[in-house]
Amino acid sequence: MSAWKSAYEALGDLVKSTAGTRESESVRRVAASVKAGEGAPDPYLLKVFRFLAERVPLIRGERPWDTPDFALFSEAIMQSREFADLLWSGLSASKRREGALVDMHCGPAVGLEYAARLWSRLIAVDPSDVNLSIAEERLKGIGSPSYTLVKGDYASFLRHLSEPIGSILIASPSNWLYEPMPLISRAFVALSPGGQLIMIAPLEWGETNPVTPFLVALGGTAGIWSAELVRAYVEGERFESIRFRRGTLLTLVSAVKP
Repeated sequence: MSAWKSAYEALGDLVKSTAGTRESESVRRVAASVKAGEGAPDPYLLKVFRFLAERVPLIRGERPWDTPDFALFSEAIMQSREFADLLWSGLSASKRREGALVDMHCGPAVGLEYAARLWSRLIAVDPSDVNLSIAEERLKGIGSPSYTLVKGDYASFLRHLSEPIGSILIASPSNWLYEPMPLISRAFVALSPGGQLIMIAPLEWGETNPVTPFLVALGGTAGIWSAELVRAYVEGERFESIRFRRGTLLTLVSAVKP
């Protein structure tokens, strides 16, 4: 089953739901540039992307990540096989478990639920009260012994923290609505020496990712999540041990601060 084909098959629904909006022409143009890919769509992910396509007009606004529908989409895609495999691969490969793990723009905190198997100290950062409430419920539910909730974003979260940060996770779909360069730059500043960056995103490897039209419909910009640009940003911040692992739809990026 193909995660790529699932997002691709839902693009027709996205174009219909955004017809007549100010984003309609941009969405149509970017969607038309997506290749069909190979294989059959994953039925689960096809439902997830059709749900997002239908809800885009309701989610679109100044704070799309602050809506229940986007939280539902985020949780659903993070529970998909491809996302979960990449997430666990990135977390379990980390050789540094000292210090706190920060889940940047954590959304429904699925990433923290996985991280709790390996880290004892967790920090959820999100500008949304809705997401932080979900995160707290999830962390309490799994019996996490030590966690902190921080209302803020990548630009402000350090004002609320003074402890060493050993790992930063940038994986929740909320992050895909931001420019990647400031996220990567802030992560480098925040990490302790030897700390690890773990990122999952719908990177573009020389062709349009089928997730991109959805991000454009939500107010994002096409082309900013290219693998070439992200590699340049990570290298520009002087990260070391940089690794990329491609899935069919998403890519895992890991790197270490010297």
